[in-house]
Amino acid sequence: MPYCFLIGFVRILSISRVKIIFIPDKSRLYEIRHQANALRMSSGVAGIVMLPLNTIAEFLQFRIHLFQPQEDSQNVAGAIDYPRRIMFINALGSINRQRFSIAHEFGHMLIHTEYQDEPSWVYDFRSPDPMRKKQPREQEADLFAAELLIPVELVKQQVMLFAGNLSSVANEFQVSMESLRYRLDFLNHEIVMQKEIFWIGFHQ
Repeated sequence: MPYCFLIGFVRILSISRVKIIFIPDKSRLYEIRHQANALRMSSGVAGIVMLPLNTIAEFLQFRIHLFQPQEDSQNVAGAIDYPRRIMFINALGSINRQRFSIAHEFGHMLIHTEYQDEPSWVYDFRSPDPMRKKQPREQEADLFAAELLIPVELVKQQVMLFAGNLSSVANEFQVSMESLRYRLDFLNHEIVMQKEIFWIGFHQ
């Protein structure tokens, strides 16, 4: 049934599946958000809504290659070959899925730097069950992807611009409706948590 997203002073009616919202502790969230914003700034794409991911890849000196999966790699969403600085993305996914996978891999590069010393490829597998809980490392990379593709201030701006039409907002960011709705759920949950923390602190 319909419910409201609250993004600051913006209200949007929408419908979303029940899904567990992953929110790390405050310091880790701000670290991931800072890394995503810093990447946008340093690669010169800070204010761009439909993020040019190839520009970021060039800035990071990586090449993006779409691969045609074989039977044993159907569930590989992406992989990073650190020695050769190549990112491999499953070509069978939609453009929106490919973009999210690319941003997800950028997250691993920047917030899980320990994997850069791997002598071979690092793989990301796509679970056949989208409701299955992911490992914390994968949840963090998903969060980085959302912060990079749909940053807080830009999504507020676009929601206002399109008067809450989520389909138009998703098209502007070139993300799926599911990703946008989850992002708005996340930001709402973050706002609620901040208010609860303030309320508890105020009454101590």
